[in-house]
Amino acid sequence: MSQEMIHVCVISDANYHVPTTVALTSLKANLRPEVRCCVHYVCTSGQGWQREVIEQLSEPGFDIRWVEAQLGPYAELKEQTHVAVSALVKFDLPYLLPEVDKVLYLDGDILVTGDVAALYATDLTEHYMAAVRDMGGEETRHLHELVGVPQYFNSGVMLLNLEQMRCDELPEKLLRSKLQSPPTWTCMDQDVINDVMRGRVLNLPPRYNAMIPLFQNPMYGYTMAQINKFYGCDYADMGHLAADAVIIHFAGESYRRPWAQLNGSFAQLWQYYYLRSPFRTLDPGLSLLHWPFRPMGVLDSEVQPVTAKRIYRLLGCLPLLTVEDDAVRRSYRLFGCLPLLVVRKRQNIWKWCLFGCLPLLSVKYKSWN
Repeated sequence: MSQEMIHVCVISDANYHVPTTVALTSLKANLRPEVRCCVHYVCTSGQGWQREVIEQLSEPGFDIRWVEAQLGPYAELKEQTHVAVSALVKFDLPYLLPEVDKVLYLDGDILVTGDVAALYATDLTEHYMAAVRDMGGEETRHLHELVGVPQYFNSGVMLLNLEQMRCDELPEKLLRSKLQSPPTWTCMDQDVINDVMRGRVLNLPPRYNAMIPLFQNPMYGYTMAQINKFYGCDYADMGHLAADAVIIHFAGESYRRPWAQLNGSFAQLWQYYYLRSPFRTLDPGLSLLHWPFRPMGVLDSEVQPVTAKRIYRLLGCLPLLTVEDDAVRRSYRLFGCLPLLVVRKRQNIWKWCLFGCLPLLSVKYKSWN
């Protein structure tokens, strides 16, 4: 039996390695046996241990290829909203993957819940890419009007025609548009992609990029009738949309992302794939982003701690409690701003301070190192 071959690409830096690894775990779990997948893991920063972790997913039929990329002309640009500057490396994919003519690009904040081979088989003749319209971007934020395009597409899931993009020198055009973009274009890469690719984008159904605002984001609150009208579909309810989704995208408000909030949207589904990823030996709580995992003898000095932040909201929208956790301190704030409790670790002493300054409890322990 002949096997289908698909190419997938992700871009990650050190801070997004865990979610990206979980996303690839879900991709691998939902491929049909007769589909071979080559994953191009483009990394802009990080240590060697990240490569060792991600390569644990590699096996016959699911090949991981590590691609190192430099930020280059994007390095001096400022981060916009919650999107890192590394997202601009999307512009360079035609040159970073010179041997690939078509690739399915996936953001790290997604879950694959179905087989993407049918999506990959989409004919892109005369199109630069195929993507899903961003309902929140158009209906609520009116980003299509700001950019001046009739339809505005989300850049978190894109089937890219790399061959055509190379022929038309699109990387240079994307960079030029980014450097010349007005300050009203607040999306890191998405505004520019919509600007440069206008008229050459194939419209995909929402099942290939089911964004969280379509389900339960209080900022948007779309009804099923509004969603069906916008996308031209006929789902009976949100449950049918979720069941039909091939790719779920945690776009929108960042506090709902399941690695930041345990009761966020599709958190249980994300935990399901997390516990099947190479990070399954990690505590899925607040230590998730601290990188306590030491694969293959990696030194402590090679691991960069990243502060974890979790926000609990009353009625789904009102800030109630914020928990920030780094390697040596955990802070609890009422309503997201009033200091409530601070826990500090210094050498062999744990200290609990009420309101961040009043000593409440101190615990000394012996180090056996």
